[in-house]
Amino acid sequence: MPTDSIHILLITGPVGVGKSTVADEVFEILRKTSTPIALVNFDELTYASPLNNDPHGTKLGLKNLSAIWQNYYSLGIRNLIIPYVIEDQEEIERFRSSAPGSVISVVRLSASTKTLHERLRARQLGGSLEWHLERADELNSLYANNNLGNIIINTDNKTIHEVAEEVISTSLQSLIKPYKLDLAN
Repeated sequence: MPTDSIHILLITGPVGVGKSTVADEVFEILRKTSTPIALVNFDELTYASPLNNDPHGTKLGLKNLSAIWQNYYSLGIRNLIIPYVIEDQEEIERFRSSAPGSVISVVRLSASTKTLHERLRARQLGGSLEWHLERADELNSLYANNNLGNIIINTDNKTIHEVAEEVISTSLQSLIKPYKLDLAN
């Protein structure tokens, strides 16, 4: 079992806010600085059917994360970026249990309902649009009534790169100081 801790950056927020897209951009920025980092698309760890009393696949995803994070660790990677909808503090603790000794930072991305609906209409095809619109509203309401997230970043009227730079400067700057990343570029 590994003895030094890993840092997990959970990027959360309602559907349509840009969690996965921002996580990809954060990864690309940090990869260019030679920062040892991995991006885990948690949604991919949850896709299965039937899920048996696990409506969003979170339990399955956490089991899968528990099984794979040590592979990154063996490569010297101590920093994981994970985009995923987190609904409560207990869920964060379940992530910690899947990677014992981990230090977890939570960045919550936010956007207005109007922005979320515009983004969802632009990306969702087929019959799932209505579900996504309702889920975005439900999650926006949930987040408005709790303090989930160490850092909250509004994504309205910002580019993906601008949001990614804000994520790095507010939650990951200590990872990249040795590499002297110029965030102004």
